[in-house]
Amino acid sequence: IYTTLIDTPDLLSIEDNTYISNHVTLASLSYGRSTYKLDQIRIGSDCSVQTRSVLQHGVYMRNNVLIKSMSYACGEIPANSTIDGTT
Repeated sequence: IYTTLIDTPDLLSIEDNTYISNHVTLASLSYGRSTYKLDQIRIGSDCSVQTRSVLQHGVYMRNNVLIKSMSYACGEIPANSTIDGTT
């Protein structure tokens, strides 16, 4: 993993054969309405997260997901999906 930021490694789960490119932000910590919140980041097997993407707010990527460069992902992402921009 060649990432810029993993703010809470204990809340990160990555399955087999997954590639995470450089300058990716994996952020479990979020702030909203004067409260901080920690969410788990789960990435399934055979996924790819390309350069300068951001994953946060409890993202759950199922298997075979492609996150293209400069994308933002949060919430649940179904298997065999491609994200190009935002979810």
